[in-house]
Amino acid sequence: MAEPLRISAKNLGALTLPDFCPRCFWLKLKARNRLPFQIFPGIFSSIDAYTKRVVHAWVFH
Repeated sequence: MAEPLRISAKNLGALTLPDFCPRCFWLKLKARNRLPFQIFPGIFSSIDAYTKRVVHAWVFH
């Protein structure tokens, strides 16, 4: 007996979006929503936060 096909409401809804791309959808499913080119390393968030603090201190002090 074959296993039933399961698809989340979010993925099902993605099929109806105006900017739907079949290739992107397939890649996203195969990568289990862990697309390597969409990862934003934490170091950049830290650098961004530090830069904002420095600029804020320089401008408003």
